[in-house]
Amino acid sequence: MILILQIQRFLLFHATVELLWSHGKTYKMNFKLRLVRNLIVEVITLQLMCSNIGITLIRKINYRRFWKNLRNSTFYRDYKIFDKLPLGDKSLLMGHFEAINTLQLNKEKAFNVGISAERGERSNSVIGDITIGLSSGTSGNRGIFLVSPIERAQWVASVVMRVIGFQRKKRSVAFFLRANSELYESVKSNLLEFVYYNIFTQLDIHWKELENTQPDIIVAQPSVIKQLILISKANHCPWNVQKIISVAEVLTEEDEKYISQWAKIPVHQVYQCTEGFLAHTCKKGNLHWNSDSIIIEKEWLNSTQYLPRITDLKRTTQPIVRYKMNDIITEGACSCNLKSEVIAHIDGRMDDVFEWTDLNGNMIQVFPDFLRRTIVFAHDQIKDYSLVKSGEDVSLWVDGGSECFESAKLALEKLLLQKEVKTTIYSRDAPWTSKNGKRKRIVVL
Repeated sequence: MILILQIQRFLLFHATVELLWSHGKTYKMNFKLRLVRNLIVEVITLQLMCSNIGITLIRKINYRRFWKNLRNSTFYRDYKIFDKLPLGDKSLLMGHFEAINTLQLNKEKAFNVGISAERGERSNSVIGDITIGLSSGTSGNRGIFLVSPIERAQWVASVVMRVIGFQRKKRSVAFFLRANSELYESVKSNLLEFVYYNIFTQLDIHWKELENTQPDIIVAQPSVIKQLILISKANHCPWNVQKIISVAEVLTEEDEKYISQWAKIPVHQVYQCTEGFLAHTCKKGNLHWNSDSIIIEKEWLNSTQYLPRITDLKRTTQPIVRYKMNDIITEGACSCNLKSEVIAHIDGRMDDVFEWTDLNGNMIQVFPDFLRRTIVFAHDQIKDYSLVKSGEDVSLWVDGGSECFESAKLALEKLLLQKEVKTTIYSRDAPWTSKNGKRKRIVVL
């Protein structure tokens, strides 16, 4: 009976998608019509994702379209077997930018348009109808991402149904990031009021507007959310938000606990980057890969942690193929209805693994999660910290004063001695922040 129901759902899904897809190809749809089409697809998709059969069937559809689209990329068009496709990373994607993107857009022109978009020049943020954006450049040189109107509608539908949640009453969304984009503005509708806040502006200034607008949903980096909480406490003005969504930074266990206890609601998380919309939080509060639209190849670091290599089956303008990410993922499990793979933690980046060479010439690695736990468990008053490795030097900043610093310093030195690493830990005057405003607690320079 269950199998028959799944097949019926699949046939409905397949017929609906094919009908709307062909209609969208034949006639030039406006954005609202595309969005309605994709919202319907999302509803059916989420139903199917409650079974392994459903996810397999959806992925087959997306996989077929993926190969059809690769014919439009001069870089990929001659490949016929998935395992023969080149392993990708940022250097490949940027080094072969014009050959990889299916419109053969010029890299220099796209980069200049992306810079204009970050300066707020909305009229210069597109090439034709393609939205251009730049990555934050946390892991090195900045990347360029391209999004078509069709991809924009797909993204909005996925975010509305999987992250924000569909409701018939109008809600306001306060969105804190370093730069706005046509992609984010696409969330605006009769039911969602979208307000962008630049994180480079003093948060005290933004707070006055937040008090007036009283947003229903706040989307921001964990470090920004914590600063807003401190301002709220200082002004004796609690929020009345329905949902808090963490983006752009790793959401640590201690930050999640602190924010959720203060707001009295769970913190949702979105795993979104230049490579695409990769994962979202389910009703149980666990992070799930969007397994219906991405293929995940895993490079295992140990029995529970891996580095993902991502293939996005829905990206058409700029194919993301077997793209190696530096994020360290801890495998998880969940009891919710979704059958997509689960992420227990995003434990930082491989770029932020502390490395030393011991006396025998062996490489010693200490992962960010070990460092984080050592610091936060060193003293119950430690709520914030920065640990930076530059060459052989290690510097530490913690809130809570000298007692907290000494406790964390001793705990770290003990951990490193267990790894046969002896180093001096210096004091930092302030927490580390990148030039683009992104906050990281564990950093290798």
